Amino acid sequence: MPVHPAIPPISTSLLTLFLYVQTSFPSVPGGDAGELLAESCLTGVAHPPGYPLFLSLVSLASSLGAPLGLSPARSANLLCCLLSALSVLLLSLSGARLASPVPCCVSGVLFGLSPLVWEYSVGAEVFALNNFLVAALVHALVCFHTSPLPSSRRRHAFAGALISGLCLSNQHTSLLFIFPAVLSVLQSLRASSLLTPALLLQLAALSLLGLSPYLLLALWSRTPTPGSWGDLTSLAGFVRHVARAEYGTLSLAPSRNSNVESAAERLLIYLKDAGGQFGLFSLLVAAGFLLSVKAAAGGGKRAAPRFAPPAEKAKKAKKGKTPPSPAPPPPSLPPNPPLPPTPHTSAYKTLLLVLLFYLAIWNCIFSNLPLHIPMAYNVHSRFWMQPNFLLALLAAPAASRLSALTPSPSLASLSLLSLATLHQVSLNYEFCDRSDAVHNLEYGLAILDSLPPPDSSPTLLLSHTDLDWNTARYLTACESSSPPLPLPNLVHVNAQLLPYPWFQRQISAGLFSPAVFPPIQPGVSTNKMDAGNTNLILRFLAANHAEFGDRMFIDMQAINDAELGPSNVWHNVMLVPHAVLYRVVSLPSDFGQDPATDLRRMAAHHDETVQFIDRLPRLPADTAKYGRGSWEYAALSVLNDGRYQGALSFLTHALELAKHLSGDTALMDQYVTGLARSSSLLGALVAERGGGGVEGDAPPLSFPLGDLTKNCALSYMKYYQSLTILEKFYEETWPGWSRNGGGHDVEAVALRAAEVISIHLKDVGVGRAGTDTGDQVFVNFMELLHQRHAGVTGWGT
Repeated sequence: MPVHPAIPPISTSLLTLFLYVQTSFPSVPGGDAGELLAESCLTGVAHPPGYPLFLSLVSLASSLGAPLGLSPARSANLLCCLLSALSVLLLSLSGARLASPVPCCVSGVLFGLSPLVWEYSVGAEVFALNNFLVAALVHALVCFHTSPLPSSRRRHAFAGALISGLCLSNQHTSLLFIFPAVLSVLQSLRASSLLTPALLLQLAALSLLGLSPYLLLALWSRTPTPGSWGDLTSLAGFVRHVARAEYGTLSLAPSRNSNVESAAERLLIYLKDAGGQFGLFSLLVAAGFLLSVKAAAGGGKRAAPRFAPPAEKAKKAKKGKTPPSPAPPPPSLPPNPPLPPTPHTSAYKTLLLVLLFYLAIWNCIFSNLPLHIPMAYNVHSRFWMQPNFLLALLAAPAASRLSALTPSPSLASLSLLSLATLHQVSLNYEFCDRSDAVHNLEYGLAILDSLPPPDSSPTLLLSHTDLDWNTARYLTACESSSPPLPLPNLVHVNAQLLPYPWFQRQISAGLFSPAVFPPIQPGVSTNKMDAGNTNLILRFLAANHAEFGDRMFIDMQAINDAELGPSNVWHNVMLVPHAVLYRVVSLPSDFGQDPATDLRRMAAHHDETVQFIDRLPRLPADTAKYGRGSWEYAALSVLNDGRYQGALSFLTHALELAKHLSGDTALMDQYVTGLARSSSLLGALVAERGGGGVEGDAPPLSFPLGDLTKNCALSYMKYYQSLTILEKFYEETWPGWSRNGGGHDVEAVALRAAEVISIHLKDVGVGRAGTDTGDQVFVNFMELLHQRHAGVTGWGT
């Protein structure tokens, strides 16, 4: 029983949609998703080029999902699942124009279930819409080149012109598809005498119509939101924003990094990545590419005629002894069947031209990120989905040819499609399953939970990175009815926007009242390693101290750790760890006159630090699934930073206290308590290494692992030494002290100290030439521990 040609592509699309929904994010993803969702909720302008089409669709999806109880993030995630499934449908339909219906679905499966596409299909990002629009453009292009009727070709050219404009209203990289495609279509129209001035004007008008979503940006910009980018109420501002001038037009970064790989290296990296996307079926993709090159060159065999013409029969008879027979062919036999159509040479030529043009221009010119850095690699690789789309499409003829070689092509096609589906699902399902990816949501909630409870006093939060701004921005803009929200007196400022001249417009609109914004000085920077960043933040904090007092908070990623002094003193303020934030506390006017008094003041904030660190969520660190470069890894890293920075504040404070003890039992109490707290926090982070052993992956960190193990070893060593001193000298003079009192168990601390120091010494390779002097101190301390505690139960040898 014949099957309608559209059923296999539709079935394939529905299968991918089901898998996408099953593995989609339950809430807000990382990256730009939080900002895009927030601006769609508030009708604001997102970062350049603004993404008006995507924001409009997300706003529509949120409106449809709200009656069903779906959050804006969940609605947007499901929208992206649908868009990606539609791109698989269009890819399969395009392949059906070049091959048979069932084998063409192999292309759809290979692309739609590849890890890169799958990952960006299940969360609220612009790439799912980009894949859909590119798929629509390629489908129009293939239909144009394979349609025999002039009216049909004109219709597909019109569709392609409109889609081209829509593509550019979402992603500028679509231009690398559009430019060679337009040249091909115009040349074909001209060769067939269909290109007229009137047709050219119609195509241009449709392209401009596709760009019309950008007009929404000018409308939205008339009423800025706290997170809106740019001033698009002027023509210059509009052009600057749409052209991404502040990011670098047609570039990923404003300036080129000196460590960027060569063009050849980047192409080789792409080919290696593409092989990973298609797995074992890379051989089929490679065969499809070679067959497409042959077809583009006009290759392909034509079937031999079933009956030889009279002239050929005469030649054959001339060679023999029998004269040619004049008898005509039997009337019951049909005439010679028509020859099979030759490959669609122009379609293959265009697809190959677009593919090679994109790879050359994107990898060699437009992309300026260093691919040896994990996060930069991940950002860059998202733009490899477009050439992967074409490679998957070109695999359709190879799948059709392979099936045709078997006795039962239909059965072979179904088997090949089943194998491709099982292959991609088995390899990629677990990695691409984001149904448990609540890391960025939990991190955003941790930021807001780090703030004091809302009251009549305003609170200032200065966010410095996308990770800190985007998710918290989404929660306050789109889910303000959920705990720990609302925060009616929260003033949330994005530090990255402060240096832009157009930000003054948002300030003048009173969006951040009562915050004060000092004039921007020359040399300003938002790179935390630059002095310009330090100056920017210090001047902003000083200007707002009178209004906000000690209710000013800043994310930890804004501060260069090398500038932090003992007890987290940073220039003229103290930064009190507050979970994943710092609370900014002004130093008293007499600070520095009496060190012991200063240390007592600082210790007054320690209970507050412990309280908020204890509230941090603990999430599983699946580094195999969420590796370096992923937003989930980044969120876990900063959550661990909160614990690490809190521990360091206790450790550095204790080391300063050690200089001023002099028999002061109150300071000694602070000293031991601080070391106990730092050892506990640092030890818990070290214990995440394979359950506390030497082997295993390190927990997600944004600081060197060696720093963690060394500081932990130092903390436990000092902790143990302080307990032995107390045991010997303070047992009588310190009321309430006992060997096992207050959680201070000397033997237990000795055991843990030995474990941690062993881990550190193995990491740094003690015994090799050039061993650090500090590490030799640990070696000597380990010998002391073995002498004193060799008989302790559980003690390692």
